Amino acid sequence: MLIPPTLIERSSEPLYMQIYLFYKKALLSGQIVSPYKLPSIRQLAQHLNISRNPIEAAYAQLIAEGYIEGKLKSGYYALELELVQPFYTDEPDKTSRLENQETASSQDNQSLIQFSYDHTAIEYFPLAKWKTCTMKTLQLHSYNLLDYGDRKGEIQLRVLIAEYVRQNRGVICDPEQVIVTAGTQQAASLLGLLLRQEHSTIGVEQAMHPGVLQVLNHHLNPIPFSIELDGIHVDELYQHPTVRAVYVTPSHQFPYGMTMSAGKRLKLLQWAKQANGVVIEDDYDSDFLYEGRPVPALQGLDPNGCVVYLGTFSKALAPALRLSYMILPISLMTRFERELPYYDQPVSRLTQKTMELFMEQGNLDKHVRKMRKVYRHKREVLLNAIASCMGDHVELSGTTSGLHIIVQVRSDRTSEELVNLAAQGGVQVHSITDYTVGNLSAHKQSFHRGRAQLLLGFGGLSIDQITEGVSRLAQAWRL
Repeated sequence: MLIPPTLIERSSEPLYMQIYLFYKKALLSGQIVSPYKLPSIRQLAQHLNISRNPIEAAYAQLIAEGYIEGKLKSGYYALELELVQPFYTDEPDKTSRLENQETASSQDNQSLIQFSYDHTAIEYFPLAKWKTCTMKTLQLHSYNLLDYGDRKGEIQLRVLIAEYVRQNRGVICDPEQVIVTAGTQQAASLLGLLLRQEHSTIGVEQAMHPGVLQVLNHHLNPIPFSIELDGIHVDELYQHPTVRAVYVTPSHQFPYGMTMSAGKRLKLLQWAKQANGVVIEDDYDSDFLYEGRPVPALQGLDPNGCVVYLGTFSKALAPALRLSYMILPISLMTRFERELPYYDQPVSRLTQKTMELFMEQGNLDKHVRKMRKVYRHKREVLLNAIASCMGDHVELSGTTSGLHIIVQVRSDRTSEELVNLAAQGGVQVHSITDYTVGNLSAHKQSFHRGRAQLLLGFGGLSIDQITEGVSRLAQAWRL
């Protein structure tokens, strides 16, 4: 008789399901074929040392699904199945494995503290105001919202975006230069389409957002350039005449967190003018500055139309809105109109018109001011907790703006070892090397100074999670 091995009584999977899946797999794999007789309920119960109830339930399910039949006073027999090929191999049951993985993952996430750079405090999202704006938008526009809109985005929203970035970031543009996008990665993909005919390569910072890198890599050949303490190494750009486009994050470099100096900004614009090139400015985390005065966007310093400006509402409001924008110089906007005549706007018109009303009522400015206070407080809690639990064992950088910081640990352990130790202590952190493009140059190695560097995002964590997470890290790293 084919009898299941010892069952796992404390498994999240009931006993009857374990028995049912065992015989189902044997039937579908051809290990059991008609007219095979299954063990009687009494025999199986005695062998497995369990009650009859789970076995009765398993057999009843197999009968209901047409795998076996029960004959009065005779027993249970396998039915003939017409199989094109075996459904199962010798691997463990996939359904069971996936269910167990999901259960384990759900249990782990309840206690795991994740210092993720891309999580935000979504519990502060002004849901009531957004609902009100949505309902009013539906009342005002009704069925008109169901048709195609302007392929660059709703015109009034683009007017408001142009005014918003002018006041807050010093960006100089006409609303006709604004294109609404479904996130920064979608904007990068659109730029790749626009640039690839004239640019086979694009310069990128030695460490950058992996999602944007992946998108750019689909259209162009990214070439990494070293990062100095005040941003990308511009002199290296002059040494690569084939590179005439570059992607940078000057306001809050991701992931290191430094701000590009004024001198380097002017130097980068001078390079773009001489190379007849394009600078893509991703104004990452520019809404959240905690120390010093805001540095205007690179685009506002550009008199030659070389800079593409990328902005987003994901950090200020919520990532799920998928609402970002890019501002193209006139030359690239002309190319967009000429080369992509069938491009359709990917962002819902309802979302755009709701955002339009939300901004007209002054809600965006109010919410950003509120979130600056929220994130400033979380940052202070994080810095104080690190100072209290880790003391002189760590060095911090990138703390003046944004939603993450860099922790440099004074330890002989590698960053990978520290990440693993943190995970064992119930904390998820990421190594700075996870965002490195290509091999570290000699210059970049001196920038690292040979010490492990970890990225700690705090935007999506509560105050209690921040303090508990730092405490766990200090214990896991034995600092």
